[in-house]
Amino acid sequence: ITRQYSIYIVGPGVWETVKQAACHHPLFEYSQSSFPQRQVQWPDTLYQMLQTTLDKLAKLAEKSPELLIIWRTSGYYDGDPQSHVIKEMNKRAIGYIHKWNTNLQYGSRSNFLCMDFGSAIEKRSQGKERLRGDMQAHYSLEVRVLQVQLLTNLLYEYGFVS
Repeated sequence: ITRQYSIYIVGPGVWETVKQAACHHPLFEYSQSSFPQRQVQWPDTLYQMLQTTLDKLAKLAEKSPELLIIWRTSGYYDGDPQSHVIKEMNKRAIGYIHKWNTNLQYGSRSNFLCMDFGSAIEKRSQGKERLRGDMQAHYSLEVRVLQVQLLTNLLYEYGFVS
């Protein structure tokens, strides 16, 4: 993967978070079948998948300093009472990446960044304020443009574009 791309943007969506049971994620199924004595339940399965994913991305960032990895925090699902789970997941991801960058050797350029889309879109994610897309879980074109703007700002802030 590191030979094909210079930027790798990763971010969970609603289907991997609050609608996880509908997707039958392989990691969820693996954790249930491999550790039947523990039978981890949602949202703990989500937090485990998040930790595993961030750990793997951090290792990739360490092994591939020329690859820029950007984690995009999750947006919200309109009308879902589980928004606190997405907030917690976003908070954990932001904290993980901040800690990882804090532990970089002095003078090293960070190549594992966080684009906080969740905070930017939270107020326009529910009810009449939601910027709706083609279905309930999707956002509008305006929101896609917002993501491009957030990415551009992040790349500029860290000196990847001038």
